[in-house]
Amino acid sequence: MSKIILRRIVFLSILGLMPIQFADSASAYYSESIANHNGSEMLVINNDGNVTIQYERPRKSIRKHGVRQGTVLFSGTISGNTLTGFARVFRRGCAPAQYNVSGPWNTNTGQIILRGASPKRVRGGCRVTGYTNSGSNAYLAFNIIQAGTVDHGGVAGAARPATCGWYVILTCHKNRAGAIAKLNNLGGEGVGGQAGAKVINTNNFSGFRNGFYCVADGPYNSRGAASSIAWKEAEPSAYVKKGC
Repeated sequence: MSKIILRRIVFLSILGLMPIQFADSASAYYSESIANHNGSEMLVINNDGNVTIQYERPRKSIRKHGVRQGTVLFSGTISGNTLTGFARVFRRGCAPAQYNVSGPWNTNTGQIILRGASPKRVRGGCRVTGYTNSGSNAYLAFNIIQAGTVDHGGVAGAARPATCGWYVILTCHKNRAGAIAKLNNLGGEGVGGQAGAKVINTNNFSGFRNGFYCVADGPYNSRGAASSIAWKEAEPSAYVKKGC
């Protein structure tokens, strides 16, 4: 892939019009994007065609119904530009009610639209009494606002394995969105040294403190190799650490 095409993809991704994805017939891919949904910040995960949309920062009004960071709203698959799967409706004190939805992921506009007859519950209770094509739950709109990171070695249906080695840690955040924004400000996925910068989840590394999303350039096979990358000019607080 030429550098011009690569930069074009990164530029469109920074605008939020498409997730960064590089074709690789020899391995699976994994991409993440941030989307807005009715005032909630959502994480859209495409793990080799298996798509999950979960809450990253749920709006205050929906938290009373038990929605938290990591709560899954949609799970399904993508074929071409069409998503098919199951969405969930939440009510305080009730188990989530699941229903079928499908719709397009428009990479030109960065919008996902899912439609499906949503559950109707008995007034004041949890029992589902029927389904309706009207109402907000029958029409789910997601607007991609930030592209995410890619792991070419992702395995469908599984968490991304950590790649051991030495990393240049540029910055760390408690939430994924902050790390992605910083990565995009630095130039996007792959900038820096030969290994390239990316967002990593420290929970996947035994050598890092859990609970953070870090912008890191790596892995490299030695401390010296990682230290030779000239990140200090751009990020004076950058430091080198072994992942595992």
